[in-house]
Order: sequence, then structure tokens, then C-alpha cells
Amino acid sequence: FPVTIEMLTDPQFKFFNDLVPVLLQNYEEEKRCYLRAALQHTLHDPSIDFGVGAIVARILRDISAQELKFMQDAFAYEEVGVKHSTWSPDDKHEVNFYWLDDTLPNRTLIAGLLSLGLVMKGQRLMESYILTPFVPKLLSIVGH
Repeated sequence: FPVTIEMLTDPQFKFFNDLVPVLLQNYEEEKRCYLRAALQHTLHDPSIDFGVGAIVARILRDISAQELKFMQDAFAYEEVGVKHSTWSPDDKHEVNFYWLDDTLPNRTLIAGLLSLGLVMKGQRLMESYILTPFVPKLLSIVGH
């Protein structure tokens, strides 16, 4: 059913005010799809509050489509591991890991997610990471 502006809660209205300019100023089609999905989802979710809405809008302003895609891909795994040049197939004994090659683009991706608070240091390997507890909420809003 159509939603009118009068039907929006104050947190929904603020979320739209925060996110619509981001959508209009973004030229990356894949990210625009994520932004549109977030707006569409939030339109029909009156339970969103000011805190979650503000955090999600801030993250969506700064995150890249590549970082969102990475989180969707890695979501089903317990940890993300970085494969170093010394890595061998025998080292793959760590099950339920999403493995990344040790490249500058992958390191940049992890650094970006660390700065956004979406990954943190893992426990099982010297260089492993886990998605933070907020990631499931973020992914549900962008349509994962």
C-alpha cells in the first residue's frame, strides 16, 4: 500500500532526510541500488528508531558498494582470514573462514570496514576479523 509522508514516524522521516541527499549525490549504480533498498525497507519498517537510523544513514553515506558486497559474501562465515604469501592449502584447517588474498585492495577494504566499526579483530588467527554485531541489522536494511 502507498505510504504518505504523514504516515512516517519521526525516526523514519529523519532517516529519509539523511539518506536522500546521499542517494542524489552518488553516481555508483551498485551503491544507489543499496541506498534505494534501504529507503524502501525503512519506508515499511516503523520500528526503526533515531539511534539505529542515524547510525545506518552515517554508515551508508561512507561505505562503498564493494564493502557492502563483501559483508554480504562474508556474512555466512565465522571469521575473515587474510592469506599471506606463506599461506598453504594445509593452513585452510580453519573452517568457516572467508579467505581474502593479501592484496592492497583487500587491505583497503578491511581498513575501511574497521574505520566504520563494521569489522573487528578476530580471535583465531593472527590476521583475522569478525563482523560486528551491528552488521546483521545493516544488511537487513539494505536487503540482504
